Amino acid sequence: MFINAYLEYLNMDKKKLFLFHLGNNLALWYELGTTAFLTEFSRWWYATSYAFALGTSILLLFSYYLLFVFNHINGNLFKRFRNFIILVIFIYTLNWLIVVLVTEHTRLHYIASILVVGFFVAMFTYHLNEHFVFYD
Repeated sequence: MFINAYLEYLNMDKKKLFLFHLGNNLALWYELGTTAFLTEFSRWWYATSYAFALGTSILLLFSYYLLFVFNHINGNLFKRFRNFIILVIFIYTLNWLIVVLVTEHTRLHYIASILVVGFFVAMFTYHLNEHFVFYD
């Protein structure tokens, strides 16, 4: 019953969902490329490079969601950004915990766990962004 309702909801917002996942994939490639460039060519420590990439990625992803996915350039942007940061911290922590639990308890390879958990967390994240950050 829940699954059918969820699939119906996804059918209503296919374009938004596609744009949301496109943004997530672009952010991932940006983070990987920026981290590698700053580490290998600029000789930054990898953790500093990754922190910079994540920080700038969060700003870019928020802007992308704001303009292209949820189309909410009105309202209190500071409040939306604050909610977005809270959500990102929550989702990153949740993702990490679930990946560790799945990997340790199922003996699934960690990369497979990241991919499986990431898929489900991304669906959950879409709904949280829509209702917690970019609501009317």
